Amino acid sequence: MNKLTTVITTKFHASTHLDAPSHVLDGGMNVDQIPLERCYGTGVIVDMRHKKKWDIITAEDLEDAKPKIREGDFVVVNTGWHKYYLTRHYVFMNHFPGFYDSAGKWFVKKKIKAVAIDGGAMDSPLAHRPLDKYAPWLYQEYLEETGKDANKEFPFMSHAIWLWQRPVSLASRSLEVRLTRSPGNGAPWRRFLSAMRAEKLPLSAWWRLSENRLGKAGTRQG
Repeated sequence: MNKLTTVITTKFHASTHLDAPSHVLDGGMNVDQIPLERCYGTGVIVDMRHKKKWDIITAEDLEDAKPKIREGDFVVVNTGWHKYYLTRHYVFMNHFPGFYDSAGKWFVKKKIKAVAIDGGAMDSPLAHRPLDKYAPWLYQEYLEETGKDANKEFPFMSHAIWLWQRPVSLASRSLEVRLTRSPGNGAPWRRFLSAMRAEKLPLSAWWRLSENRLGKAGTRQG
């Protein structure tokens, strides 16, 4: 009898993925250390498609979002930027609307369990300071277009302020089944889905497995 095995070599933070607090915090939790009870619950999808290039999604935006974001929710933010992923990759990675400090503090105050967004990162692309060292092409583009110094406009990475409160992405309650022995700072969710498709396993099967272990969960969408 022969066995077929497959080896995947990839970054934790490739394509659709989740971040663990250790991604940006020294001493932060790895994926395998995140408490299971923080990986399931109710969720909401909010529409931020009115946000444009480099716009900041603020605490006020989140407070006014429809449907209403409740305490302890998982929050998925739809900016519409996913449409650029395969067609205009530079725009996808460098121009997306994102969060900064007010949104981060709001998430912590509301005890949000996890946040997902369809842009290149959680923070605004301009907030990866020092931007002139991290992404000098973007620093120069922002300076030429606005006349402003991104390092002064965005003096810190707000990601680090609130990531400890945000354990993983919305997909985590299924991933937890397979990643409880992975001491990583992130996990490639899309790779997991690809493996499921290869085995012809419906996503509903994993949701049911998670629900049996963790309890029922629901998602609201406007």
